[in-house]
Amino acid sequence: MDLDRKIGTARTHALVDQPFFGTLLCRMPMIVKEDIETMGTDGTTLYYKPSYVETLSVRELLGVFIHEVCHCAFLHVTRRGNRIPYVWNLACDYAVNRIILEAGITLPKTALYDKKYDGWTVEQVYDDLIKNTKYIDCPVSGFDIGGTGSFDDGD
Repeated sequence: MDLDRKIGTARTHALVDQPFFGTLLCRMPMIVKEDIETMGTDGTTLYYKPSYVETLSVRELLGVFIHEVCHCAFLHVTRRGNRIPYVWNLACDYAVNRIILEAGITLPKTALYDKKYDGWTVEQVYDDLIKNTKYIDCPVSGFDIGGTGSFDDGD
């Protein structure tokens, strides 16, 4: 299946299977960005690396699209405050992926999920990660945790 058709099919599944997330997804511009590992968002735009999209099934792509939409819908980009961006993205991924999996949506096998964080807020997960980690190697930019995307500060 060619890339445009795969993206279109995943977006259609989003609208039909998950109308709330699908409506948000279809309002987001999607831009190719080769200098990222997978996908990402700045809070308004969804960026994707075509070679990554090619590795996903349509169902996994749907899950990753919804993952990115959740970062926007839950205002993760603006809620970070002065927290460490890398750790904040980890916390957001744990929180978002739980919601996605509970909705029966497929994510890539590399997606971060820990039953421990079921029912926790992003802030609670962040505090737990900070409290229980002795050393965190924080890349300056271009990070991608768990293969489901990242987000950058928006304007």
